[in-house]
Amino acid sequence: MVHVPVDSINIDLPPSEFQMLNALFLANEQTSNWLTPVWLVALGFVGGFLLFGLFWLVVYFLTRVPGINRINESKPARLGVGLLLTGVFFALGMWLANQLGWFSTDVVASANPEARVDSQTEAGYSLLLAIIALAVTSPFAGFGLVAIASARRRDEVLSSPWDGPLYWLNWICAGSALFAVLGIGLWSTGGLEIFTIVDQPDQFMRSMVRLPSAGTYSKYFEIPVSADDDTGTTIDVSFNGSEIRWIQFESEQPLAIAAEAITKDLPELQVYRHATGTSGPWLTQASMNYETPIPQGPVQQLFVVNQGDSPTRLRVWWHTEPEFLQVAIVPMIAVFVACIYVFVMLLVALAPKITAVALATFKTESSQPIFLILVLFGLIFMLASVFIPYFTFGEDIKMYQDAGLTVIRVLGIFLAIWAASKSIAEEIEGRTALTVLSKPIGRVQFVLGKFLGILGTVGLLLLLLGLWFTIWTAFKPIYDTVETAERVFNWRVCFGYVVANIPALILIFFECILFVSISVAISTRVGILPNFLICFSIYVMGHLTASLVASKEVGSIELVAFFGRLISIIFPVLDHFDASTAIMTSTVVPFNYLAWTALYTLLYGTIMLLLSLLLFQDRDLA
Repeated sequence: MVHVPVDSINIDLPPSEFQMLNALFLANEQTSNWLTPVWLVALGFVGGFLLFGLFWLVVYFLTRVPGINRINESKPARLGVGLLLTGVFFALGMWLANQLGWFSTDVVASANPEARVDSQTEAGYSLLLAIIALAVTSPFAGFGLVAIASARRRDEVLSSPWDGPLYWLNWICAGSALFAVLGIGLWSTGGLEIFTIVDQPDQFMRSMVRLPSAGTYSKYFEIPVSADDDTGTTIDVSFNGSEIRWIQFESEQPLAIAAEAITKDLPELQVYRHATGTSGPWLTQASMNYETPIPQGPVQQLFVVNQGDSPTRLRVWWHTEPEFLQVAIVPMIAVFVACIYVFVMLLVALAPKITAVALATFKTESSQPIFLILVLFGLIFMLASVFIPYFTFGEDIKMYQDAGLTVIRVLGIFLAIWAASKSIAEEIEGRTALTVLSKPIGRVQFVLGKFLGILGTVGLLLLLLGLWFTIWTAFKPIYDTVETAERVFNWRVCFGYVVANIPALILIFFECILFVSISVAISTRVGILPNFLICFSIYVMGHLTASLVASKEVGSIELVAFFGRLISIIFPVLDHFDASTAIMTSTVVPFNYLAWTALYTLLYGTIMLLLSLLLFQDRDLA
């Protein structure tokens, strides 16, 4: 790789312009640190498209199997098979959640009663969330699979991935595949002596293969009293020492533990010894310290010498991770992308009339000039904001994240209100809705189709801006280190900031879902200007309700406190969807929080859609 020493460039430039040039040159030099997180995200989109391709092939063959492709035509058969598949998906989902450790009550500090109580409470909440989520998704998946295999729906189901929002997603996946292949190609050719996108992608692939073996494991062993010349009782374990992140032992007797027979010739450095002889966790060892009795290769057995005066029960805990745990983002994104494809195909099979309205709405709204203007404004703002100094003494990256996420939120909500007003209110005033409803489409199907079409348009906007924001979030730490003359680059740092954006973007999407449902309800009765005014008021009140309810001054006046609680029930609590505090404090947004927020969004959005149907049901369209 050829590096250009920036210090040797003799150009008469103002200091600010020279700093910019210096930063850009060093960013070129460190492209692999910048683009490695982007390459991992791109790999996730490629994996998601491949999963979808596998699902598409399964559907293709199911629709041509005699008997299976006729189940949906018989109501008793459809009901029976649908319920059976619903039960299968529910059981499979619970098993998978248990395998992922969502219901586990084990904690590292097992001797701490408070930690164990907190762990049991969290496991209970996780169980409740899993039951609710599977109760909603399992019937949709079960009956959807029956409908999607129908020979009657074959053509529209199999062609759905090539139209509408999935058409855009196809292009994103194609661009991601090109970027992923380019990264591997440049690495294999040494970057053409210019630059590389990712260094050693083969190691990332190996870590990805080892992901299923990652996790926390626990085993119990009975250890007898050892004689003076005993080399140790063998206990069967199975892990790779280079992947061990911590290992713990619990016993009531002092023990000596090693990866080979314990003899007088064995150096003390290679033996774990109980220091106090008391029960509880002890001898925690991280794999990053290479002065460890755990060798860096595969380990199948450990040798244990019981130095106490009675037999004891030994519990061994260990946690393993692959060399690059960051590759876990690849299957997560892959599953997310595949679920989008599967959701649309199932929706087409279950509700063809609703999806027809949704597809027409999406095509209309995504082709509007306002959509292009919002996308271009977001792209330009996020690129320009990278080079704006925030004067935060080393925290510019967090200010950039907060500013970028705020712009994405505002643009998404603006598009939701605009699209709902243009697509519903103007169609009602222009008698277009009357023409649509003159066809075999009911008012319920019309409203739900409009909601899904507008939501698809907003989702596309968030996806485009989110991916663009990801690219420049990964670049911002490199630019800032150049600005502060700290030439310390690490792709893991860039990756950490990229990952921090993901839950924030998910929360923004949830908030946009609420405003789409609210705006649809308002648009059934009023036009665009009242819609914007009402939604703006809801936005302001939604961000104030939490503060009003929590205020001591408000709580001291009973009448005011009552109205504060009433407002918090009527208006959505939008502070739930704001991740700026987590961004500023470098706090990870827990998965349970996202799940509960999703449930809140589902309940509130459903209420607003029911209100939309109620308001639109008796609306005079003539």
